[in-house]
Amino acid sequence: MRAIELTNRRFGKLVVLEDIGREKNGGILWLCKCDCGKNTRVVSRNLLHSGTKSCGCLVKEISTKHGMLKTRFYRVWYGMKGRCKFDINYIKRGTKVCERWEKFINFRDDMYESYLEHSKEHEEQDTSIDRIDNEGNYEPKNCRWATRELQQKNTKSTRFVVYKNRKYFSGELSRSTKLKLGTISHRIKSGWSYKKIINTPVI
Repeated sequence: MRAIELTNRRFGKLVVLEDIGREKNGGILWLCKCDCGKNTRVVSRNLLHSGTKSCGCLVKEISTKHGMLKTRFYRVWYGMKGRCKFDINYIKRGTKVCERWEKFINFRDDMYESYLEHSKEHEEQDTSIDRIDNEGNYEPKNCRWATRELQQKNTKSTRFVVYKNRKYFSGELSRSTKLKLGTISHRIKSGWSYKKIINTPVI
């Protein structure tokens, strides 16, 4: 298969200068010039698929700017972007990260305060980014912090009704109203509103 020509192409802060041979696994090595002035060698797959965008200075730059590179909050953001770029299930569904959240600083400004609040109540390890609408993208209006339990509820197979921008799942409605789970699920499936579901007595 013919190799892809990358000479003079830009990847983030890197500009490809020339093909300089092969690595042990057969991948093409490219000599690249970083905007910081350093030269670096990068294999094709890392430029095209793994998101290499600098000689390493970009990571240091990000770390210096916000000091959060080694935090779990940063890993959540990094993992979110990675899923949309490499996970076949996310790719097939067209799930994306909004343009604003491509920059970590913006994600931090939008979500860090609520992350701390959720972590304080549920512990940091049980605080994960969750899309309210699983068919939607990662963006401020469609994301919240959730526990593993809530994440498991928020699947295509779980029945819920939306009221005032919040999802009420069949299980929690059953517990709060004392109605049987089957009754709640049937009403949601039938398209009943939240108020009708909880206010209509069982005959």
